[in-house]
Amino acid sequence: MNPCATILSAALLLDLSLGYSEAARAIERAVETALDQGARTADIAAPGETVLTTEEMTSRVIAALPATITATRRTDADHAG
Repeated sequence: MNPCATILSAALLLDLSLGYSEAARAIERAVETALDQGARTADIAAPGETVLTTEEMTSRVIAALPATITATRRTDADHAG
């Protein structure tokens, strides 16, 4: 099972309902980073690619968060000035 839609739905909740846009962007970037690094669950893996479990995919997204939080803050600061 692919957890990306659930994770991205949480990002939408943070942004649109709770006003935490910076956190939402960091989560969206973390999902993108994990995918860019080749993380795939069975439903989106091409033949021959390594298939991750739901837990492994979630762990990859979580592992990407610190870097995306830093990048998001840097980008927000650039736009503020």
